[in-house]
Amino acid sequence: MNSIQKKYMINGLLSDGAESDFLSRNRAFKLGDGFFETIRIVDGRIPFWDAHFKRIQSTCGALRLELTPVFESEFFKKSLLQLIYDRGIDQGGRLRITVFREGGGAYTPETNRAGYIAEVIPYFPNHFTIQDRGAALGTFTDMTIIPNRLSAFKMMGNHVSLQAAVWAKGENYSEALLLNNKGRLAETTSGNIFTVKGGKVRTPALKEGGVAGVMRMKVINLCLQEGIPVYESDMDETDILSAEEVFFTNAIVGIQWVGSFRHKRFYHKVSDHLVDALCKLVKEEVVA
Repeated sequence: MNSIQKKYMINGLLSDGAESDFLSRNRAFKLGDGFFETIRIVDGRIPFWDAHFKRIQSTCGALRLELTPVFESEFFKKSLLQLIYDRGIDQGGRLRITVFREGGGAYTPETNRAGYIAEVIPYFPNHFTIQDRGAALGTFTDMTIIPNRLSAFKMMGNHVSLQAAVWAKGENYSEALLLNNKGRLAETTSGNIFTVKGGKVRTPALKEGGVAGVMRMKVINLCLQEGIPVYESDMDETDILSAEEVFFTNAIVGIQWVGSFRHKRFYHKVSDHLVDALCKLVKEEVVA
């Protein structure tokens, strides 16, 4: 490990920090012309890299960003592992990759070439765990999600999620439900929503406007693997109130069970089982 740790990985090169004018000329900062990907680090490794990389590729395609050689999968992964090592993270961590369109220009860009900056911080516990307390859930209604060809991706400047998170904090909720313009469930402030009723798991279809989360996909596959019926469908708040269990997923927390919504309280038997299955899956990946 270097005595002076580098803080960032910029286009495949370790750096103490961005140039002084990096933000002022960066299109992600100036125009929100970019997206981000967050990845949970376990044992200093990157679980589910292939799934995260495919989503980065898909998002670049949707934004008409041209991938340069630094985005080649194995080189990209090795660069990120170098950053993780240099930061001295050999257990849990939170990795964020911000991808942006290079060059200047106003709305019309000078180039469509993609660039990235990555940073990682320690994150504990090292493995996904069953939370002691369930999340308190509320419904954010000031703004709605309008499904479109970019709504499945983690865009910069997502003001619906940002405003919902501010609202939830002010109302003492852990998380907020986000509705689409039809009044149906899309997702939560930071993840994809699932319900359990009669042994069956349901989650809103992506056409409702939610992000196509890597953890969402993994949990759906885990349900199939564990013999738990799982469905994508139209859902609204009545589906939350009639559920026996509710949980949401994202790449960092994994699976977080919901303890309350309005007057309703929930169990977390199925979500606990899925957390155990997720930990086994991650262990297989990090020791491979």
